[in-house]
Amino acid sequence: MTSKFRALALAFAVLIAGAAMSVSAETRKVRLGIGYALAYVPLYVAQEKGFFKDEGVDVEFVKIEIAPDMIQSIIGGSTDAGTPGSFALITFIAKGAPVSAVAYYGYGGDRIALAARKDSGIEKITDLYGKRLAVQTGTIGAQMWGNMVKAEGLDASKIDVKNIRNLDLPSAIAAKSVDALITWEPNPTVLEERGLVKVIQRAGKYQKSYGAVIFGKKFIEDNPDTVRRFVKAHFRAAKFIRDNPREAAEINAKYVKNATVETIMKSQQHMVFDPRITAESVEELNSDIEFMKSGGRLTGKVEGKDIVNSKFSDAVSKAHPELVTGLK
Repeated sequence: MTSKFRALALAFAVLIAGAAMSVSAETRKVRLGIGYALAYVPLYVAQEKGFFKDEGVDVEFVKIEIAPDMIQSIIGGSTDAGTPGSFALITFIAKGAPVSAVAYYGYGGDRIALAARKDSGIEKITDLYGKRLAVQTGTIGAQMWGNMVKAEGLDASKIDVKNIRNLDLPSAIAAKSVDALITWEPNPTVLEERGLVKVIQRAGKYQKSYGAVIFGKKFIEDNPDTVRRFVKAHFRAAKFIRDNPREAAEINAKYVKNATVETIMKSQQHMVFDPRITAESVEELNSDIEFMKSGGRLTGKVEGKDIVNSKFSDAVSKAHPELVTGLK
């Protein structure tokens, strides 16, 4: 072997080693901020069924119950990803938070409902006049309330609206301290099954209520392949739920307490498991932004397109059409 050939061989070996080091150095670890909610079931399924592992991603669940805390955790570097609702995500991005939505978990307006105590005398929306309505401020329930007031022409001044945490709403109904509530699944189904409430109106006619899987922008920039793998696993989980609702409910029951598998199956029927970021979903985010601005709850300039990074969703949909079969 000539000295020139040895030099070329050495250079090639160094190049290959460098490329290998670059690939191995890219993290496959994802710390995901997540709480216990029915809508998070695609993440639970992806973890329990080993879809994340299959795709070469090691996902660690970090328990965080409140959406603002999820986003702050990403900004502070304690986690890499999170699962906030649209309101919190819009608020933080309007303030410059360096995060982006890469997919949606379980969503759908019909998972949110106005329900009234059976003995309240409330049979229709206008029967709320003179009654006590409980809803948690700053949530998808509050969004339903605002949208319903506008769409139905309600006089909100005639209704005693109380700000009560969603976790405490079932107790408030049981204690008869309120006449009606706006809450989300599985609460409406659980309370209806217990004979405590009657669902008067679901929110599907007013909103879609997207919840997003988000990553820090720096993480996306440094680890695009990891994010792509994560999103593919998430898409696999969403399809699994659509194809296997009972098994998905059994998995969900491990995380969502005080609800049976049968109850969760009923609740899941009010949800949409389509993880794709679409033009329609961006328009819904624009509607959310306008709603928040109208209530004086949003400062700063932001548009729906600023919330999302659709390239991973688009790539998975194109490369794996079998994972979006049957979706509209």
